[in-house]
Amino acid sequence: MENFTFDLHFPYSPDSWRGRIRASSGVAASLSADLVEKFDQEHQKILERDFPQSTLQIPHRVFAIMGHENIMTTYQKHQGENIFPLV
Repeated sequence: MENFTFDLHFPYSPDSWRGRIRASSGVAASLSADLVEKFDQEHQKILERDFPQSTLQIPHRVFAIMGHENIMTTYQKHQGENIFPLV
């Protein structure tokens, strides 16, 4: 078993970021339409005040787990059948 992580930054315009957050399960899926609108207006004010740039660099962390089995063990389990049909 192996795992690894790495970080990426995705560019969003303030409007596209607002749309992304507005559509998230914590906002649109759990609030009334009136509260979603109120949240969106407040979010817009915060972005304009604290992040006036035209492009936001939003950090994302990628986490992956990879598991693999010894190739000979796999081959023996399948009693010699072609387990690699493209080879």
